[in-house]
Amino acid sequence: MYKALFPLITSMFLTLALSTACAEQDKSDQAAEQSTITEQATDSGKTEQGESLLDQPVDFSTPEAAEKTLQNIREQEGEAAYENLKVAMDYILFYDMSVRNDTAKLYKKLNGQTPKQILARMRR
Repeated sequence: MYKALFPLITSMFLTLALSTACAEQDKSDQAAEQSTITEQATDSGKTEQGESLLDQPVDFSTPEAAEKTLQNIREQEGEAAYENLKVAMDYILFYDMSVRNDTAKLYKKLNGQTPKQILARMRR
């Protein structure tokens, strides 16, 4: 009985360690892909002054203003920039303990920051 228990425990431990290592590799691959998409989106849309909307502060003072700001980014910067920003906001919403999965607190915390700053928060 004890002869079979040791190999079983060892194999379970190795399986757990391997699955954790693979999960970390997937996260780093996703982060690299996200970085590439963000760089492509940053190079795209510009405003009339030659400045990208990703460099201008967002207006998240109300939910309606937040939705309007996100729509402007989607229309002027493209779908990729919009999706990157939404992913970053969802990440902060889930992992930032001061927000605690509350969109009103998220909007208050992100109000006045640029989309690039919001993307940088996700990367930290």
